[in-house]
Amino acid sequence: MCDAAKRWGLIGLVCFCAFAVMSNAFGQECKRCAKGEVNIPITLAIGTVRTPVFTSSADAYSISIEFRRSSLSDEELKCKVGEVNLGEHANELAEKCKAQPLIEVKWRVLDGDQEISHGNDGGFSEDIELDYKIVRRYIGQFRCESKHKYVVEATFTKDGSSLNFANPRLVVMPPEMSF
Repeated sequence: MCDAAKRWGLIGLVCFCAFAVMSNAFGQECKRCAKGEVNIPITLAIGTVRTPVFTSSADAYSISIEFRRSSLSDEELKCKVGEVNLGEHANELAEKCKAQPLIEVKWRVLDGDQEISHGNDGGFSEDIELDYKIVRRYIGQFRCESKHKYVVEATFTKDGSSLNFANPRLVVMPPEMSF
């Protein structure tokens, strides 16, 4: 066999392998997600992120954004992530903070092509957890059927990328798995 034929055969084999790996990686279910939680790194820039396909192991899930604590004070952090106290109006927070929150998210849950749940946090949340190293801001929850395959899509409508240094993650988990 001549060198040119060998070369083209090798190129063909490499292309075939690359195609097989890519199609398998993008069409495959998340194995780690079978443990009941999806936890993926994201950017807080304007745009949409999607979880890998996961099989539900519970009948309800919460959706949150989680990131590392920083040198910001609790009050400054609460302003940036849009925490409102129960009964507090969003305008009161904006007035107190002198700025709008950096994170605003619209989300939806897909079962195949069918949307089964959706929401919009409006930039504010009454449900934020702070501990000494993690901040978790809940953006929604949904009910689902056990053993079904789902994808969660989160669309960031404000640019919160100034918080990307804190390694933000999109977390989808049954409520009892919280802190």
